[in-house]
Amino acid sequence: MMLFDDVALVLEGGGMRAAYSAGMVSALMEADLRFPFIAAVSAGGTIASCLLSDDRPRLRASFVTMAEEPDFGGLGHFLRGKGYFNARYIYEDACRPDGTIPFDWQGYLANDTDFAIGAFTRDTGEARWWTRKDVHSAEDMGRIVRASSSLPIMMPATWIGGTCYVDGGLSESIPLSPALVRSYKRFLIIRTQEATYRKKEGGPALLSRAVGLAYPHLGTAMRTRPARYNRELAYCHRLVDRGAAYMMHPAVMPVDRGELDPEAIGQAFDLGLAQGRRDLPQVLAFLKGDRP
Repeated sequence: MMLFDDVALVLEGGGMRAAYSAGMVSALMEADLRFPFIAAVSAGGTIASCLLSDDRPRLRASFVTMAEEPDFGGLGHFLRGKGYFNARYIYEDACRPDGTIPFDWQGYLANDTDFAIGAFTRDTGEARWWTRKDVHSAEDMGRIVRASSSLPIMMPATWIGGTCYVDGGLSESIPLSPALVRSYKRFLIIRTQEATYRKKEGGPALLSRAVGLAYPHLGTAMRTRPARYNRELAYCHRLVDRGAAYMMHPAVMPVDRGELDPEAIGQAFDLGLAQGRRDLPQVLAFLKGDRP
């Protein structure tokens, strides 16, 4: 095991695009690399849960095996109010001890890695970051990851303790802030977008305006997200330029966030795994203190 105790691992979300980044993280786990702190939002929370329970096989299963399940999602589930991705099944039912991808609670207890998994508070606009002190059972972890991953429109919002939460990427797409407030100064950032990607800004967002009629904070967050995302990414690039961060991003991205085809999702995972193995020498050079 190689523990790099001064480097925070930062996991971007992105729906099923995260199958690719899960593959990259699988390569890191294969090399037995460990980090003291993980920050994650949205589908990055699923990856974080596998790291926190030290369960590498579950990384692939969470995306590829899950997509093979008839309860995974689709238009029929959406029309029945379960979500285009069937959130209750994916993050709660399937994670039970007798579920499709059980969460290894004992593995989680044996791993003392600190973490923050974030969601957007629908009715106030505040970011909510759950940490180890908030997780007392496997069910807690599933519910938190579900909250962080609840894509507006595509999935029902998630209620925890009387508060309604949606996709954590609406608060912070590349979640550096939880690591920064803990005084980390070096970061390994795992992205789900290609290196040249920037969100398009400008123009009236009809969907965000419609959502904003019922939920003003959510509508504002949806409308302003492109500009905020691009600022976050620019800051990440400045960290890279200073040698304070290393970014792993897909060389190609064969799926979009709403992908349902298990074969395509499996291909994305395998491409990420191959890239992770290929990029490992550069990642290790950064982690050991050399400028990549």
